[in-house]
Amino acid sequence: PRRPSCPKARVDILDTMLPDELGSAGDSLVVANGASASIWEAPYYGRIYKTSSQTVQDDVDTALTGFTYGMVYPFNGAITDFNLSNGSWTCPRTGVYRVTAAARAKKSNDTLYKYTLRLNASLNGFYSDTSFCARSFHIRDTDSDDFRYLSLEINDLLVFDKDSVVNLTVKVDMASGSATIDGGSEYTFMAFERVAGL
Repeated sequence: PRRPSCPKARVDILDTMLPDELGSAGDSLVVANGASASIWEAPYYGRIYKTSSQTVQDDVDTALTGFTYGMVYPFNGAITDFNLSNGSWTCPRTGVYRVTAAARAKKSNDTLYKYTLRLNASLNGFYSDTSFCARSFHIRDTDSDDFRYLSLEINDLLVFDKDSVVNLTVKVDMASGSATIDGGSEYTFMAFERVAGL
């Protein structure tokens, strides 16, 4: 008897995230029935964190520096968009990114009035509209000798243009002296996850 023909394969089952080893976004993938489908952008996630503490002076915008990799995906070293020494990230492709960033400030024996964490985005040397700011106001008793910690976090979906450069700055308003930004993967970090390309 004649063997029944197979139904035409559905190409749209390939519309999913595929690892880099299969090709680049926009390439064609040939399936069993000879049809082809476009490869979507591979998953993208990169996270860095500060390795050591950093001193900041009163009422001065200070860029956070001295980072190391926490986690990246793909794992094959394809993510090279971070500058670990100056703590910046360069957007590899225009798109929507989920951004998570945090920084913990520490101050002792003094009143700390306001703490600001800012995510700065610039393109071709000019600051873009895609920036985000988190502020905390805190006044404490100056008689205590205990350290006081303030942690701020940014968590949002933001659109970045290709080649935009993003970094973190902090600003601490205090009665006098300086404050410390703590290092450590759980205290001060920055992460980018691509949600959609544009």
